[in-house]
Amino acid sequence: MSRSEKVRNVYRWCANLYDFSRKIWNPLFASQAEKVFVRILRSYVRDNGAVLDAGVGTGLNIQRFIDNKIVFSSYEGIDLTPEMIAVAKRKFREVKNLTFRVGDITKIETNEKYDTIVSTLVFSHLERQDEVVQKLLLSLRPNGLFFLMFFTEKAVMSWVDRLAGRFYQSIFQCKPVAKKIVEKFPPAEIAEHFPCLGGQISIFVFRA
Repeated sequence: MSRSEKVRNVYRWCANLYDFSRKIWNPLFASQAEKVFVRILRSYVRDNGAVLDAGVGTGLNIQRFIDNKIVFSSYEGIDLTPEMIAVAKRKFREVKNLTFRVGDITKIETNEKYDTIVSTLVFSHLERQDEVVQKLLLSLRPNGLFFLMFFTEKAVMSWVDRLAGRFYQSIFQCKPVAKKIVEKFPPAEIAEHFPCLGGQISIFVFRA
């Protein structure tokens, strides 16, 4: 079974519980990173742009845009798991200019160009993340921005972090993205890192 098939299977069974689990997990492990990510979105996203959400899940980024009154002309959410998209469709059925499609962002093929691409807590499920970054950047319009948040390795990992990392990998098919992969990313306009059990949460912003 491929990595993407394993990831899809995990989120099929947890789709209806995902939002509830995030309410518990975020305050304990990701509170600081989440606040900074929202602040960056508010400061940098231009209103009335075309948005691509790579790994839309149940629509947490859609909610961030709505809560922070960030206006979009169109918002396309792509996710590997139909069950996660089904939850997002139910939650945001009244939102205009919003579309969803099932797809693998590592194999994304689109002729569309976007002003904003956002992807949160998805890259730890992928392989060859540096190639995915380069591919998504090609889908940005000139001066467009790519907002990325994901798990990465700490410079020094404690035994607790390593144990938690192995747990995440075995249960959720995710692991911190290796430093050697992150070093292959193009220069970022913003790069910030926050401690998190099992590694750290990193935020990168790339400009086309």
